[in-house]
Amino acid sequence: MPSSSTGTLASRRSHPLHAVAGLLRPVAVAGALAATLAGHAAGVAVSGDVPVWLPGLAAAALALAGALLSGALAEGEAPVVRAVAAVAAGVLVSAAVPAAAHVSAGTGWMAVATAAALAVHAVSGGRPWLASPAAGTALAGFFLLGTGGVAAEPAVVRVAALVLFSYGAGIAMLACGPSWRGDRRAAYGALGLVASAVLLPLMLGWGGSGYAGLAALPFVLILAWRILPDALWAASDPRPVPARTAAVSGDAAVPALAAALAAGFAGLPGGLLLLALMPVAGVLERLRSDRGERA
Repeated sequence: MPSSSTGTLASRRSHPLHAVAGLLRPVAVAGALAATLAGHAAGVAVSGDVPVWLPGLAAAALALAGALLSGALAEGEAPVVRAVAAVAAGVLVSAAVPAAAHVSAGTGWMAVATAAALAVHAVSGGRPWLASPAAGTALAGFFLLGTGGVAAEPAVVRVAALVLFSYGAGIAMLACGPSWRGDRRAAYGALGLVASAVLLPLMLGWGGSGYAGLAALPFVLILAWRILPDALWAASDPRPVPARTAAVSGDAAVPALAAALAAGFAGLPGGLLLLALMPVAGVLERLRSDRGERA
């Protein structure tokens, strides 16, 4: 779910603090929160008593830190902007990890692992075999953070985390399309990862796990409508524009995937709540872009 944030040319000419603020991505935060809340729904289904506020705050802080760190390493940003963004990212991580650890030692370590994955993704430099597993690990980490470290997680929870890993890894691999250098294995791998993430939420309920796959169907259809056309375009034409389009669509559609999983664990109301994060994040992202253009 993480993606690089280069900022706009206008933000680079503005005050450094305005430029740093332009690196904050509502879509990234919405995706992290959605994945964490889906994990919360899974944790409640398993144990019935899982905290949500501290993991949610930790996820939002980590998502912001990931966006700032990616922006700090982006080419074209002024040195002072990179320095401020890197320091702010460090502060956010140093606040997120203790907040998660306050819930349990397991969530604390999960926050550390998620932060490390975000850092690896930020320094990957568009290399698909590095960026892809890092992005998948970060998105799955947000989900597991939301479970509150429930003991003896059943197989359905672990597979749900694998769904998010597949999605994040697939989208990141599509975003690296210009770096494939004609390697079609990357295209097939990316499509396989995204397709499995779209289909698996319907199948997790087989075997009497208590997960309702049918409840996930409406959200899976929205996810497929939102991401599959752009994923197919990027896989068949791995140039910068299709790759960037797939990355943007993939980031924006994370709440739909999280909603499918949440609906399976908690029913349609939980899924609808998470799905609402998608248009809200889109509006905030457009407002952020408009402010950057006017800066």
